[in-house]
Amino acid sequence: MSETTNEGVAYIIGLQDKNKRLREELAAHQLVIEQMRKALENARLFAARSRKEEWAVTVLRFCAEAGVTGSPLRSTADALKARDRKRDATLIRMVYCFCREHNVPLECAAKARESGEWEPELEIK
Repeated sequence: MSETTNEGVAYIIGLQDKNKRLREELAAHQLVIEQMRKALENARLFAARSRKEEWAVTVLRFCAEAGVTGSPLRSTADALKARDRKRDATLIRMVYCFCREHNVPLECAAKARESGEWEPELEIK
């Protein structure tokens, strides 16, 4: 190999090493940023409980300036989805037990529920 080729290879290897170090540094910085974001989120949640007090307003403003804000729509939607999943699971269990106890096909249970003949008593866990 020529001397120019060797220099080029050494240059590329040097760039690869530098790139690897930069990626490691970036990963470490991203970890610190994520930890700080979690800490701000915890502070935001704590302040949100006392949002009418002056200190809480200040903390919420600091969090908002850092880009850490709550989403009432998301939390409400998530809560509704969780409630619906629990209700649906409970209803499925009730229908299964109803069909088994009364030895009726699932379609008959669906018709009884739809017509109002059968009103399940849901105990959502």
